[in-house]
Amino acid sequence: MSAAHWFDHPRFLQEVDRILKPGGCLALLSYTMDFELEYGESTSKLNKICEEFYAALHPFRKAYIGSSSLQVYKNIYDSISYADKEWHECLKSRRIMPLSKFIGLVETFSTYQGFLEKDPVKAKKLSKTITDRLLEAMGASSTDTELTVIVKYFYILASKPRKS
Repeated sequence: MSAAHWFDHPRFLQEVDRILKPGGCLALLSYTMDFELEYGESTSKLNKICEEFYAALHPFRKAYIGSSSLQVYKNIYDSISYADKEWHECLKSRRIMPLSKFIGLVETFSTYQGFLEKDPVKAKKLSKTITDRLLEAMGASSTDTELTVIVKYFYILASKPRKS
């Protein structure tokens, strides 16, 4: 899950073909970085703040991934030679979690980690500013306040042909 975008895709698919038994399945799952938040009447405000957060992190994306990991996975899908393959996009999963866990999750993204590596003070300040703005928009005082986080997944399924 959420790793294939880092691979050398031709080599990876060659290795998949080598190790899969006939009829074996390749399953790749990942998600888009644009998580959405829901919290009562504040939902729209929260998502605008999140859009700013993601935009501030975007310059720290690895050039290898380009502007969207979704496109990377579509390219992998197109490169799979098996006839029996499926692409599924925008499977949404809702999870209730504290605001602190949502911020912590975003801080694990490679874009945030790149920012943190380049300028730790500014990266931490950005997280703090975004957290404070989200709390204000929610009308909450604690990062333990729970909200709904919507993660948009996409995935590839492919089956190696059975030998005739």
